Amino acid sequence: MALGVTDNHHTYVNVSNMEKSLEFYRDFLGLKQLSDKVVSGDGYDALFGAQGVSIRVVSLETDAGGTIADNRDPQRRIVKLCFWHRPQGKAVPQTACDVGLHWVGIPIRDLEGLYNRQPRPVYHRFLSTPIHISPVHAVCFVWDPDGVLIELTNNNHLSLNVSSHDRALSFYRDVLGLQEASAGPATAPPSAAMATSEERRKTVRMWFGLPLPLVEWKNVFAENQLEYRNGRIELGVWQIPEPLPFPADRKPWDVAVTWAGFRVKNLDAAYKELSGKGYRCLSAPVTVGEPSKRAFLCQDPDGNIQEFIQG
Repeated sequence: MALGVTDNHHTYVNVSNMEKSLEFYRDFLGLKQLSDKVVSGDGYDALFGAQGVSIRVVSLETDAGGTIADNRDPQRRIVKLCFWHRPQGKAVPQTACDVGLHWVGIPIRDLEGLYNRQPRPVYHRFLSTPIHISPVHAVCFVWDPDGVLIELTNNNHLSLNVSSHDRALSFYRDVLGLQEASAGPATAPPSAAMATSEERRKTVRMWFGLPLPLVEWKNVFAENQLEYRNGRIELGVWQIPEPLPFPADRKPWDVAVTWAGFRVKNLDAAYKELSGKGYRCLSAPVTVGEPSKRAFLCQDPDGNIQEFIQG
């Protein structure tokens, strides 16, 4: 039974310095700050499997043209920056092709203007100038202050490097119920149709500054999002350069670790399904923060942690 994920609601990003990260995400990229709070308590201890958890969480949202109330807006992306007071994590060095690396696709209205206005501080590290892959679609990549890869583009998604499409699809498609782009209307991004073509390789080479990149992506969507792309998940398998495997000792509180927040129709049923199929859950569903919020964390076949919330 597929879980019936209703949407990829938000993305968490662990940071080492909140003020420097806010300079990047809020002041430079232009995300709107929604809240700034410290969360702690028994629920969070159980959720993450640690003692004395205390996290400063700043929620940000992309500019959706003044109509940010609609979850279906394809320009809407919620990013939650997490600074861990306890436990304190270590830095996680990573490259663009490593298994487990997430990158967040953030819609930017005027990408050329943003690029031309970038300030001098070294943490604004663009991998290339904006690359036009169609007359109306420009893309470029930049590392955030902690080495999280950010894709600046005109649509809203989360990309994840995996070791095998078959293994990843067994989790994200067959268990979570996300649908491949080919299962619905022809709304997949232009990149999907040419994932391993020479044209695609040239584009990827310019994006990442790599000599002979070879990567293939598969796209999956929540069941009600095929028509507008909000919350698309890209699953990437790199062949060149050869990726490093997912670190076995990576912790949820390590710097630069990211994970998605998936809303599901029935949280208890989702937990029973995932744990019953042998996927490692860090806890049973627990109440965190306000009484109405319940969640649990579960690892995919590569060890990536994803959050599931009642929605």
